[in-house]
Amino acid sequence: MPVHRWDELKRERLNEHRLQEIEDQVAGEVYEMNLAPVRDVLDKTQVEVGEETGAS
Repeated sequence: MPVHRWDELKRERLNEHRLQEIEDQVAGEVYEMNLAPVRDVLDKTQVEVGEETGAS
């Protein structure tokens, strides 16, 4: 069975626009995961933190 690198497969099957969408989505999810524990300690919801920081 031949071995294919993920980088090769994704470039063959996904266009640049879709790759950028995926990267943006992943970056957003990682950002949210990192902030979740902070919000828990502060006992704040995502909306409350967004309002207080001007992000919403």
